[in-house]
Amino acid sequence: MLIHYPLRRRLFALEEERSASLSFSRLLRLSFYIPWLIIQIVVSSLQVARCVLHPRCPFDPSLLRFKTKLKNVSSRVVLANSITLTPGTITLEIKEDEFLVHALMDACSTGIIDGTLPGQVARLYEKRPGQVVSDVEIIKSADGLR
Repeated sequence: MLIHYPLRRRLFALEEERSASLSFSRLLRLSFYIPWLIIQIVVSSLQVARCVLHPRCPFDPSLLRFKTKLKNVSSRVVLANSITLTPGTITLEIKEDEFLVHALMDACSTGIIDGTLPGQVARLYEKRPGQVVSDVEIIKSADGLR
């Protein structure tokens, strides 16, 4: 029996979302993730406030383009929202597994570049995620955009 293509796609989407549903272990991991994210937001807020109050206002804006190995859509959305919640960074675009993020200064983007933030999000969905971020490109000028 052949399944109509749109129906098959919906079935696969349902299976993917079922794998992303909240289980007890995921709720436990979420209870560790939320306080960690709040701490990151406070630290980043202090960094941005220090930069704003500095007489020379040493902002060094850049764009980060990176790929992630997060498997389902909900994990990518959580990562994008976590990046945007952190002061000094905003997720501009997500295409499949590629993210484009704006950062006000280098200190704001270190958690993304070293994989700390994406790694914490990956731990919500997987027990041992491994390396989550790859192909990090830092764009400092408009010429680097494609």
